[in-house]
Amino acid sequence: MRDKIGRTILAAVIVTSCLCMTGCKPKGANALIRQAKREHGPCDVVSRETNEEGSVVVLRDQLQGFEYQVSSYMADINIDGSSFGSLPNTTDTFDWALHFYVLDEAADDLDAVCDEYGLSLSDDTNLCDCYWYQVDSSVSDEDAIEGIEKIAEIMQEYNLESRMDGWTIYLEHDSEWLSAYYNELMSDPGHDYYSDPEYEHLLSPAGGGQLKHIGSVRLPDTSFRDEAKEAEDYYLEMAQMKNEDAVFIRSEQRPFSDTGVSLVYVVESYDQFYPHSEDDMVTYYYFEADGQEFFICNFLVNNNVEYGEWYSNYDEVFN
Repeated sequence: MRDKIGRTILAAVIVTSCLCMTGCKPKGANALIRQAKREHGPCDVVSRETNEEGSVVVLRDQLQGFEYQVSSYMADINIDGSSFGSLPNTTDTFDWALHFYVLDEAADDLDAVCDEYGLSLSDDTNLCDCYWYQVDSSVSDEDAIEGIEKIAEIMQEYNLESRMDGWTIYLEHDSEWLSAYYNELMSDPGHDYYSDPEYEHLLSPAGGGQLKHIGSVRLPDTSFRDEAKEAEDYYLEMAQMKNEDAVFIRSEQRPFSDTGVSLVYVVESYDQFYPHSEDDMVTYYYFEADGQEFFICNFLVNNNVEYGEWYSNYDEVFN
C-alpha cells in the first residue's frame, strides 16, 4: 500500500512538473505544419481546423502524394484511479499513411509475387513498419525466401529519401504447417511431452510464433536474414545503444557457467531464451568500439532494472 501511495505521489510530482513546463496548451495548426515539414519533408495543406479542444491539420506529402493527418489536443492523465489533469498530446499518421500508400500502389505487383510463391499477407500485420507474410505449407523454404526478397525489392522502390529504412518484412510458416509440426511432435511414443517443462511454451502463442518464424528482410537491404543474422543485427543495435561506434566481430557459444553469473539473477521469460542450468549453452556476441572489445550475451539479468538487461561486460571494459 505504501509503495502504491509513493508511486502515485511521485507520478503526481512528475506530471505537475510537466504541466508547468508545457504551459498546458496543445500545439496550434501552424506549429503542427512546421513540425510535419521538419520531420517528413515538403507538404501541402489540405485542410486545417482549430477549436477549443485543439487543432487538426490534413496534409498532402509532396514527394509521394498521399495525405496524412497531424493533430494536437489535451489528453486526460489518470494514474492508479486518480486524475491529474491533462497534458498536450500530438498525433501524426504519416507512417500509417505511407504504409497504406505502398500497399495500395504496389498491390498488383505484390499479389503477383504472392500467387507465384504461395505467400499471403498475414492478418497479424498491424504495425505500420512491419509486414508478416505466411508461406503455404506446400512451398519450400527456399522458394518462400526467393519470394519474400522479391516483395522487398518491390517495396524498396517506394523507399524514397530512405523514409522506409528499418521497415521489416517477416516470413513465417502458416497455421497448417504448425499443426503438422505439433502432430509429429506428439506422435513420438518415446517422449512424454506433458511432463516436459518446455512443452507448455511450445504450445503458447509465443512458442508457436517462434516455431513458425523463418526469417526476415529489413529495408533498405532486400536480402534475406535467417535467425542467426537477425540475432546479430539485434545485438548490434543493443551494442550501439551503449556505444554508437560499435561494430560486430563474431559470435560463439559457451556454457553458462563460463559467465560466472548465478542462475538466481537470470530473468526468466517464456518470450525468449534463458539458461536453466550451468551447462546450458549461451551465445556471446562480440563487438569492437574505440579499439576495445566487449560482449553481450543472449540472456537477461536482473540488475535493479525492471525488466532486466542483457548480460554484458561493457561497463567493465569501458569504466
